[in-house]
This record gives sequence, structure tokens and C-alpha cells, in this order.
Amino acid sequence: MVFLFTACGRSQPVDIRANEHLCEHCKMGIVEMRFKTQILSLKGKPHFFDSIECLFEWAVQHSKEIQSRWVTDFLHPEKWIRLEKAFILKSKNIPSPMGGYLSAYSSMEDFTQAQKGSGGEWIHPNNP
Repeated sequence: MVFLFTACGRSQPVDIRANEHLCEHCKMGIVEMRFKTQILSLKGKPHFFDSIECLFEWAVQHSKEIQSRWVTDFLHPEKWIRLEKAFILKSKNIPSPMGGYLSAYSSMEDFTQAQKGSGGEWIHPNNP
């Protein structure tokens, strides 16, 4: 049973450090940990991205290969959030690496605080 579970690949994101990986979409180094994102393939292979906007772009072209999509909590960069459970803010006052101005929060309370301080609008995680 354990063999079957591990043979199918991972189901949780892999934590990374700054400058360890290149973005799968734009090929830039992943440096700003508040914006790092990740997709796990159906086989459990991690694909790393430097921003939510790069994850969105890559996902459009590879939608049939995706098991799960993960974003980083902007306020707690060590915390991963499943994309569909994240609160995404688009604010010109929070520039992300690729200029999409997208940041993710794990709670509505944190999202609301960020929006109060920076302005911007809520972006649905499944319809960017």
C-alpha cells in the first residue's frame, strides 16, 4: 500500500529557497519568496513559478497535466495554499515579479487588511 502511494508521486508542494529554481514559464530565477507558486503534475512532479501570473499562463497550456496548484501566502511565505482556497488580490501597490500585481492570502481577514492598505480588487483563483 505504501509503495502504491509513493509510486503515484507527491501530493504536497515542495518547499524551495530563493535562487534554487527557474520559473517554468518565464525562466527567471525565483527570488521573491512571497510570490512563489507551484503546480504538481498528475504524476506528482513539481513545476515552479516566480509569480501567480506565470502559474496562470503555464496552466492554460498544460491544463490536462495538472494535479494541484499552489500559491504562497504573501504574509507568511513559508505557508503554501491550494490555489482554489486562496484569496487573490490584484493591486498596483503590490508589484509582483512579472508585473501582474497578484498576491495571495490564506484568510479573508488577511486579504481584507491587505486590500485596505494597498487597494485593489479580488481575483477569482479559477478565472484570472
